[in-house]
Amino acid sequence: MIKIIDRNWFVNYTSPNRYSLAGITDLVLDHSERLKKFKLTVIDVGCSTAVSLKELKKELNSKGIGTFTIGIDVDPKVKEMAEKNSDIFLNKDVLEVDNLYDVADVVICHKMALWVPANRRSCIISKSSQFLKLEGDLITDVDDYRQPSFLESLSNFYKYSWPPIHTLRYGIKNFRSEYKKKRDLKLRKDARIFYGRETSLKYAKQIISGWNKLAWDQKVSKKFDILCIMIQQKLFPSRPKN
Repeated sequence: MIKIIDRNWFVNYTSPNRYSLAGITDLVLDHSERLKKFKLTVIDVGCSTAVSLKELKKELNSKGIGTFTIGIDVDPKVKEMAEKNSDIFLNKDVLEVDNLYDVADVVICHKMALWVPANRRSCIISKSSQFLKLEGDLITDVDDYRQPSFLESLSNFYKYSWPPIHTLRYGIKNFRSEYKKKRDLKLRKDARIFYGRETSLKYAKQIISGWNKLAWDQKVSKKFDILCIMIQQKLFPSRPKN
């Protein structure tokens, strides 16, 4: 099972508005304002077709922020689109990229390292952090395996997953739209920012620490989840958007 899941297994195509919905665009704008930097180099790790990166650049440019974009993705299926949508595209496994140290103001690693084992997850975050300039920011949704309390889990389920209140309030016809609003809220909740290269590198180590604290049955459950997601994506692959 370990050999099956410890690799790049499928392509998860992105969408143009994903970074806007996830709040990542706002986080990059905050970085620019906080450091008074109006020329940014942004690296997108696991960029897929880089259409989200293209839209991010368009939004930043409209705010007067010059942006140079670098996309990284291992899958050859996205190469043609990604080359059109980014200034530089590297069709490589991020762990094999050795020429981007200390070049990025912002590195985005979103929906890329969630469904891989802990060691690989930590290595991806560590490598992404090394691309940052000293004051650069890492934006990611990769968690460190911290287990929420029962009340936290219940609250998160109510806020982000279960829409009966909205269904009753707005009617059955609006069920789908209200559910989508909750999903978008969760996207924003999951995106987090780490200020500075050293903080980001520390987080990579924290991921391993969090994994080691899990009980054996929790570890088995996490690995089984990865396998299920991979099979799902293999059976029902998403389609590229350019």
